[in-house]
Amino acid sequence: MMSLETFFAYLIACIVLISIPGPSVTLTIANSLRFGTKAGLMTILGTASATSLMLAGLNIGMAPVLAFAAKWFWLIKLFGAAYLVWLGIRMIFSAPLSIKSGGKAGSDNNHFKQGFLVLIGNPKMLLFLGAFIPQFLDMSGNVVGQLLLMSATLLVVTVTIDGLYAVLAGRVGDKLSNKRTQIINRIGGSFMIGGGVWLAFARR
Repeated sequence: MMSLETFFAYLIACIVLISIPGPSVTLTIANSLRFGTKAGLMTILGTASATSLMLAGLNIGMAPVLAFAAKWFWLIKLFGAAYLVWLGIRMIFSAPLSIKSGGKAGSDNNHFKQGFLVLIGNPKMLLFLGAFIPQFLDMSGNVVGQLLLMSATLLVVTVTIDGLYAVLAGRVGDKLSNKRTQIINRIGGSFMIGGGVWLAFARR
């Protein structure tokens, strides 16, 4: 099995990398600000489900999964970029919604779907995992056990950190007026559009 020193090095690396906001975190914060903490948590459930699928694919057979991702990289990337831009535009032009005003938060399944599609539409995540995780593997030990441990650790760290973003953003959103919520919508939408454009033109 993995040594404690290697595990803690991997854990710290996960915490540092997951703490850096990306498209999925931007979406989580935006949903939490506008619809409340529950919507943000449902978004996280969607991203965590997509991450679980990616990790399962890597655990089952890293080479075939990475080969598939590399072959269809451009198509998956364009899908994810277009979806992010569409979400950003919809957020910018949406009506202001305040939790205090009794506005409806929309369906939880919708937030779950948004989180799932944003992450699954980012093939860089899969390629990153394929390059990041093997660096900590001890090939002379139980590789399957190490992969399962690292996958579970990554999921726990991701859900915990993203959950903190959701809770904090949800509390801030509760205190926003309709006018300020509209400003947040435009800022968050602009960030998502920017993230989509970046994803579309970013190299591997």
